[in-house]
Parts: sequence; structure tokens; C-alpha cells
Amino acid sequence: MEPFRAFVGDMLPSSQRTTGFATQSFFIGIGAIVASFLPYIFTNWFGVANTVEEGVIPLSVKLAFYIGAGTFFPAVLWTVISTKEYSPEELESFDRESKDCQENKRTTIDPSPVEARVFYKNSIYWMMAGIAITFAVTYWDIAKEVYIFGVGGLVFGIIQIITGMLTSAGKTNNALVEVLNDLFKMPDTMRQLAWVQFFSWFALFSM
Repeated sequence: MEPFRAFVGDMLPSSQRTTGFATQSFFIGIGAIVASFLPYIFTNWFGVANTVEEGVIPLSVKLAFYIGAGTFFPAVLWTVISTKEYSPEELESFDRESKDCQENKRTTIDPSPVEARVFYKNSIYWMMAGIAITFAVTYWDIAKEVYIFGVGGLVFGIIQIITGMLTSAGKTNNALVEVLNDLFKMPDTMRQLAWVQFFSWFALFSM
């Protein structure tokens, strides 16, 4: 699915990307609902067996997967066959036009490294949040799975401290520092998309 997210960004002008990503997320949600509903349809509308012995996948679920694969393959094939791939020269001309039209609306990531103090400051917040969540899970006996949020906050805080130390030492040409820099300097459109993705997937798995 991720290559197709990038595909939307590559093929649409910046003015249409928000609509493109929203439309894509909408159809992802519709597809998820239909896929979840297919075993029920097979069982209750067509009388396909939905109960089997332990360790065996029911026929209704197998058929849902087969239909999904049968739908997915021609859709991807049609996209591959029908979509024009732009040459590097064309993409470069698009970039030039975009820069000319949106001089004051930068969407590229600033190449200069984030200051070490920014990493240190943010690490404190993340570690405090991680400790608070871990304490809450223990004290109020919340579902143990929530520990992952606490541990995740602590780990991300530690990663930022390490990144700050590397930045202070001038060692900015390594993968960890580059990834954290890109994360902190993410364009506004990508930040908005990150929230959309978080809540759409949260809702999907909650459903």
C-alpha cells in the first residue's frame, strides 16, 4: 500500500494532493469494511461453512482472501499498464515550475541539522510521558498491552538523547541523525497526513 501513497504524491500537483490522499484513505476504509464483511456474506447469504476443526481456516475466510487477491491483481496491473512514468528531466521541470509558483510555500526539508538542545528538550517530554504511562498501567492495573506506549516513549526519548550527543559531537552524517532530522523537519502536509493515517488505522483496528 505504501508505494501507492507515494504514487499519489508523485502523480498529483500539490494543489490536489490533499484531495488525493483523502480519497485514497476513503477507499482503503471502504475496502477494509467490505473485506471484513465478506465471510459474513458467504456464510449467511450463500450458506458457506464458517466453522471448522481447530487449526483450519474456514472456507468463507479463504474465499474472502481469494476474492481480495483476484480484485487486487488486475487493479495493480491496470495501474502499471495505464500510468505514464515521468522521466527525470520532466520531474525536474515540474520541480522548477512548483518552486516558481510556490516561492513562499516551501515543502522541502531544510538540510541544516536540528540543534542538539532541541533533541534534549524533546527527549525529556517523551521520557516523562513514557514513565507516566508505565506508572499508570502498573498502579491502576490497566491492560498490560498499554505498556508498549510507555516503553515506546522511553525508547524514543533515549534515541533523541543519543541523537543530540551525536549532533553535539558534529557526527551528523549517519542514519540515526538524518532520520531524526527529517522527522523533526517534516513538511506541514506530511504532519497532517501522519495524523490522518494514525487515526484512520486506529479506527480500523478498533473496528
